[in-house]
Amino acid sequence: MSDSSNNSGTRKALGMDQPISRRDFLNSTLIGAGALLLSSMSPLELMAEEDWTGYGGIGDYRNSNGNTREVLEAGHQIRDGVFEILPAHLIDTRETYDCVVVGG
Repeated sequence: MSDSSNNSGTRKALGMDQPISRRDFLNSTLIGAGALLLSSMSPLELMAEEDWTGYGGIGDYRNSNGNTREVLEAGHQIRDGVFEILPAHLIDTRETYDCVVVGG
């Protein structure tokens, strides 16, 4: 079976051989344009949007905004190994701990 006959059968199965009325064409383009306008931001909205400040939380924590741009960049610096070299003034006390609790 040749590609052209297979392609013809597929087109017919999808209904591509049926005529499209003017009304159907205009309705489908209006639906597509309306969906695009409803789901996207206008250029004015994009320009007015502030820089990312992270998730602000809910309830009592909604104004805390712990994940600021600085926190994000510090996390990436840790990932990239920027802080691997320890400061020269640290003293090694040879102490070991089984559990360390960080934060409060």
